[in-house]
Amino acid sequence: MIVSFNWISEFFEDQNAIKDWLSKPQELAEVLTSAGLEVESIEDLAKNFEHVVVGHIIEKGQHPDADRLTLCQVDVGQGEL
Repeated sequence: MIVSFNWISEFFEDQNAIKDWLSKPQELAEVLTSAGLEVESIEDLAKNFEHVVVGHIIEKGQHPDADRLTLCQVDVGQGEL
């Protein structure tokens, strides 16, 4: 059975306590195993999103040579559009 970290966090009354476990998932796996729950593997899904960038569209305009295309100025927080 695959269980997400978010689902496990629902069992913690103190949400700050679960944040401490985010940085040490292997230790959490050991605690769960000692409680009788077998942890077969740990997957870090965040590594799949290392190159994802979130941007804010500053300006949207019509493409000069095409009716169905638009040109956008996007700010991704790196000092230039």
